[in-house]
Amino acid sequence: MLAYDVAARMRYLGETLAQASRRALARAEAPGGDGGLIAVDCAGKVAMPFVSEGMYRGCARRGRCTVAIY
Repeated sequence: MLAYDVAARMRYLGETLAQASRRALARAEAPGGDGGLIAVDCAGKVAMPFVSEGMYRGCARRGRCTVAIY
């Protein structure tokens, strides 16, 4: 459901991947949820927001690797 919410926000509200990911995740957090997501759009942009204490995440783009926990 979270992925659908991100896609719908981008398509119907014109939000960027980063905006849509953060806002969709905030809606999941409101009723007490936590977690995060790694999202990639058709242009290769990556968003990795989270609303938990920390989240292991990483990606590789154009030969550059990004890894993070907090």
